[in-house]
Amino acid sequence: MKIITSNTSRGAYLALAEQLKATKDARNIVIAPDRFAVAVTRAIMESLDLITMGNIEVVPFSKLGERFIPDQIRKCLTP
Repeated sequence: MKIITSNTSRGAYLALAEQLKATKDARNIVIAPDRFAVAVTRAIMESLDLITMGNIEVVPFSKLGERFIPDQIRKCLTP
């Protein structure tokens, strides 16, 4: 797991792009806030010059939680 933090969204996108380039053959899951998931997906595709994102998945934290603990997710996470 690689956690990327930044003071700006541009800095985060650049660091994320570098990480994804370094691990392009691995499966990558990027956690993004619900309202920014589409923007993050678009930024990744543009910065890496991708047509499809076969091994990169952008998901909100709640959707990732649903995948791992589907029955308990409502008890664990609040809006």
